[in-house]
Amino acid sequence: MSPPAEKPCPAAGGIKKFADNETREGKIKTVEILKVEMRGEGAKVFYKIRYQGGQTKQDDASLIKENVEWKITGWSGWLDRLHC
Repeated sequence: MSPPAEKPCPAAGGIKKFADNETREGKIKTVEILKVEMRGEGAKVFYKIRYQGGQTKQDDASLIKENVEWKITGWSGWLDRLHC
């Protein structure tokens, strides 16, 4: 019996492949903001993504305010998913 096939490494297709995997190739139907926790110049946003096929995914993102713009922080978690 052969070993189970390994899942392909998202890094193999670059950041586009990673983004396609996360967004199910652009098939997002809605994004619902569940909760926002403000803390000084930062915030944590909890959200639920609904995909066109009916699946859902809940996650959170940390943001920081620099000047007048909000920017996503914590890219290390996303980058960790690129390492195989």
